[in-house]
Amino acid sequence: FFSPRKETQNLVLVDLLDSLAPLVSCATQYGLGETKAGSRLFFGSGQGSDARLVRLRRGLALNELAASDLPENTTGVFSLRDPFAVREQIPDSAIAANTEVVSSSKPFDRYVLVSFEQSTMVLEVSETIEELIDESFELGERTLSAATINENKIIQVCGKSVRVIEPITNQENNDGETPFKLHLHQTWLPENDNKILSASIQGSQVAILGQSHLYYLEYDGISDTLIEIQSSSLASFSGGVSDQVAEPNSSRRGAAQEIEAVHAVALSPPFPNQLRSMFAAVGIGKVVRLYRIIPRIESEVSPEAFDHLSIQILSNPVSDIRFLHNRNNSFTLLVGTRSGILVASSLDGSSGNISDRATRFLGLNPIRFSSLSLSPTDGLVDSCLVLGSQTWLVHPINTLGSGAGSLFANPLCCPQLTSACSFTSEQLDTGGFVLLSQNSLTIASLDDRVSKSGGIIDVRTSGFLFNASATQLDGTPRRLSVIPSQWTRGSDIVVTLETDQRAKVDKSGPNVSSSKGMWRSLVRLIHISDKQADDDENEEHGEEEIRSTSRLHYSQLGIDQLPVSEAAVSVCGLEFWDHPGEYYVCVGTSINYSVDATTLRSKREKPVTQGDSVPPVSGSIRVYRLTSRIESEKPADADVSTLNGGFEHGGESSCFKLELIHATQVQHIPFALASFSGRLAAGIGSSLVLFDLGKKRLLRKSELRNAARNTVVSLAPCGGERLFVSDIQNSVSLVAFKLEYNRLVVLAKDTVQRWVTSSLALDYNTVAVGDKFGNIAVGDKFGNICILRISQESSSFLEAEVCAALEAGDIADAQQAKGLLNMEACFHVGSIVSVLSKIDLGNGSEQLMYGTLSGTLGVLSPFTSQALADSARRIEDAMRENESASDLVSLLGRDHISYRSKYYPLKSVVDGDLCEMFSDLTSEQQSLIANQVELSVPDLFQKLQQFRRLMF
Repeated sequence: FFSPRKETQNLVLVDLLDSLAPLVSCATQYGLGETKAGSRLFFGSGQGSDARLVRLRRGLALNELAASDLPENTTGVFSLRDPFAVREQIPDSAIAANTEVVSSSKPFDRYVLVSFEQSTMVLEVSETIEELIDESFELGERTLSAATINENKIIQVCGKSVRVIEPITNQENNDGETPFKLHLHQTWLPENDNKILSASIQGSQVAILGQSHLYYLEYDGISDTLIEIQSSSLASFSGGVSDQVAEPNSSRRGAAQEIEAVHAVALSPPFPNQLRSMFAAVGIGKVVRLYRIIPRIESEVSPEAFDHLSIQILSNPVSDIRFLHNRNNSFTLLVGTRSGILVASSLDGSSGNISDRATRFLGLNPIRFSSLSLSPTDGLVDSCLVLGSQTWLVHPINTLGSGAGSLFANPLCCPQLTSACSFTSEQLDTGGFVLLSQNSLTIASLDDRVSKSGGIIDVRTSGFLFNASATQLDGTPRRLSVIPSQWTRGSDIVVTLETDQRAKVDKSGPNVSSSKGMWRSLVRLIHISDKQADDDENEEHGEEEIRSTSRLHYSQLGIDQLPVSEAAVSVCGLEFWDHPGEYYVCVGTSINYSVDATTLRSKREKPVTQGDSVPPVSGSIRVYRLTSRIESEKPADADVSTLNGGFEHGGESSCFKLELIHATQVQHIPFALASFSGRLAAGIGSSLVLFDLGKKRLLRKSELRNAARNTVVSLAPCGGERLFVSDIQNSVSLVAFKLEYNRLVVLAKDTVQRWVTSSLALDYNTVAVGDKFGNIAVGDKFGNICILRISQESSSFLEAEVCAALEAGDIADAQQAKGLLNMEACFHVGSIVSVLSKIDLGNGSEQLMYGTLSGTLGVLSPFTSQALADSARRIEDAMRENESASDLVSLLGRDHISYRSKYYPLKSVVDGDLCEMFSDLTSEQQSLIANQVELSVPDLFQKLQQFRRLMF
């Protein structure tokens, strides 16, 4: 057999990608707040000792390097390069000619300015980070902007002045002190304003926006001074500021406060091999004006430094403006509004024309920008952080035909930020961040793969799109259940069922067995947090174990080990209608159940006789109540206190307990549990049963026998009084509960035989089903995703017929399915579909996520319009029919449509992976396909970007 060597001689490990295979279970937790962009996915992966609990979030992972608390809430942060580093002086002739002089060294950041409402703090970065008290900086005012210019000068823009700080020789140098010190070189004061509202610094150029004037300054290397080039009244820019910013009750506030809230200014970054900015954007109220900056040589002839180009009128006041440089001699102009809308436009670098305007809602908070340099060695990469309700890393997708819509925005896995800036040091040679969140400061860096790529992220690389963290489990995670955040004070608490047959357990434990039919089954409660608890806290509160992977820490709250004859097979969390304010977790278990490689013994109809040595197979439903530590100190009644079981954790952030209320014996195995209208719906064998909570056991309220021909394996409630019941072999049935008659009736069935593995209700009449084909124990198994639906007219007609039959007392006729479920869509994914779930990846709409046993995750997004769906279908057909594209899709030459239609015809689904391969084709092949769909190549790229926005 193959035995790999421990140390390879001819192979070098380049990258390591984690796999979710085998993907067994899944649970979803939506984020708190005004958006669902923080949704988390929890997966049970692996088998036996290799089992893991994986948390997956959309966003880039941050490596936290240092953190510190600040005395008050912050307003901004700025990093400054080391002015004492020896570098080549840039001649003024090079600045005038707008050409770049390559410096022999690239210094790291030495100072970090943290701005507060009424003051500024200066932090000096060396081997440690210490606060610096220097009179050269203005420490008694709020800092609006700060940067290093001319390689060794520091500009600090405050509320009333602009300071130019330079390094000079330290005449009082003692041993061990630096040979240089900072010195205030120049102070500039605005003549026509008492207060500066906004500022932007690029190279040696400075744009300052006051209460009534716009100032343009340049640093002159010959005279070594900051020169005011132009001062223009804002009335000439906006035609009267008061007309644009007037709001209700504005007379109660001063004019200065009114104007301050709606001012923004930005300078464009210089092109490669150039030193000067070419464009400036000024935002006043709801108007953004774009100007071309006239060089000083030309401005000596012209009295104006700004040449007006265009104007944009927005629906909301401007909060911030930023330019992003593209590689195709163009810019992307980003405008943030106070209502949380991001407006992106494409700016031609030669003509200054604006086109391809696109908007995107990012939350309710005002949007602010922070420029970044993720890779200091790559001058072509330009990106920024978008700060709002959530933090996003934004950079252009530099492909052929990319416009403003071709922006890639990926969230960061971090708290809501107030300000941020890039940061470089000897330890962070690939670049990092200084992040401010209210009164805390954090220094962090991105994932190494993202940083080394200069922030260029491939939209098809899921390893960059999602942040995965895992912890080791003791057994196969058969089922997962996430307790909703409203019950856990915002914490992530997961219930895992870890079940293995013939598994060896610790000899010190209560059960030791590895015989056939014996199980090792654990009900585990886990608290997940982003902060690591102190060792003293762990010992004080008695935490059994803390495991951490990728900065995410999993605190094990407790374990309930079941008897060796029981195996946990299903779990469900719910709130019973007659017990409001209490959350319960129900666990379905099998008793005396054995799975063999060649036989499956699932049930025995006859009772065990005295001479029968094989015990009957049955099941039970264990009910746990979630309580806090304070509530559980005294039992609610004596009956509950006499039951064994339950586990608790008294941690600082999650002092919760699962208390075993009772266990109810049932005749068959409850393979499926679900919350249904304040009751527990259980698929027990081939029957569907509704339970209410009693004091000593579950109370059977209604039962539908033979709800499935074989075994109920999945329940999908669809709201109201309906749920979909999945048979292990005979597809899905739509069942309704009539409360006035206390009856469960079947409304419709699917006539096609499907081996169902998972199901999910999409709406009141629609269900998504993942199935498999072949023998359940041995044989080939292949996965399809089918969407089944019954029309609204048929649904209403069947409801009326059932009610009429129940009213007449004809129970048998009411329980016969009279309707049919129609297949609306079908898609073959090539592997067993093990999980289905609804998720929101941050665009405000829900998508259907599926996971396969081989570890593949996929998303099905609905089209928002028929025209967009038709465009996607034409592109897919052109890619499928093109011979060169077909060779790229399949190495073996297999036809694409025959693969996607392996067992059922492909219907109403467009293969997005096939469409995304368009960017991998040569320019000749792209032109050929674009001609087939009657689009230009840039327009086709824009269509692909619209498809991506359906999901992101």
